[in-house]
Amino acid sequence: MAKTGRNHPCPCGSGKKYKHCCYGKESPVEQSDAWADDSDWIKIRRTEGEIVSAVIDYAITQHPDLLIEAAHEFTFWGEYELEDNLVESVLIPWTVFNWTPEPFDAESTDRDQVLALQYLYEKSELLDAYKQAFIYAACSQPFSFFAVNDVVQGRSLEITDIFLKRTFIVKESKASRTLRRGDIVFARVVQFDAQAIMLGCAPIAIPPSEHTRLLSIRDELKKEMGDDGFTFSVESLL
Repeated sequence: MAKTGRNHPCPCGSGKKYKHCCYGKESPVEQSDAWADDSDWIKIRRTEGEIVSAVIDYAITQHPDLLIEAAHEFTFWGEYELEDNLVESVLIPWTVFNWTPEPFDAESTDRDQVLALQYLYEKSELLDAYKQAFIYAACSQPFSFFAVNDVVQGRSLEITDIFLKRTFIVKESKASRTLRRGDIVFARVVQFDAQAIMLGCAPIAIPPSEHTRLLSIRDELKKEMGDDGFTFSVESLL
């Protein structure tokens, strides 16, 4: 079955574009996933899909052009072209859990925060404790560059954050079928409820030959931040 594009008519028959209707509402869990019988993993993945969909719907309701503004800032205000394969894999997770838009209300002074946290502030009564905690966990983690240390094909990856020297074992059935030891991925890892998942991951692996250059970039950032009196950490990278 062909994949429905974000700008195609939604297959539910609503007459809306897919991105403005059921996009993100389908369960991200497929029966072919190696972890499809892991109830904790299913819960976090379904929560991810529900939160992303709800925040996007909320954003569009508040400001119809908000996603266009997010994409514009994501590409450094038009300096780079936004490729289609980055929209779902990086742009949407970044917009929901990393991006801080301008306040919806020009007179507001208390909404200068990440989009998902704005949604949480406005709609907390709709969210149980698990979903609220998930939003906080996702918003607390930056994108970074991860080197693949080990692969259990079809099940998991052991990856190390090149910038922050953190190591995770992520349950990732799809990416573990294509990645190899030494590959580098640009991703965000969220550890929550005894699960570690990639919440946003660029679709193309960076070759191992770039590892040394990324280490140099890391060292330059650490020096620049140290000269300015900051510690290079999860918070500062975020």
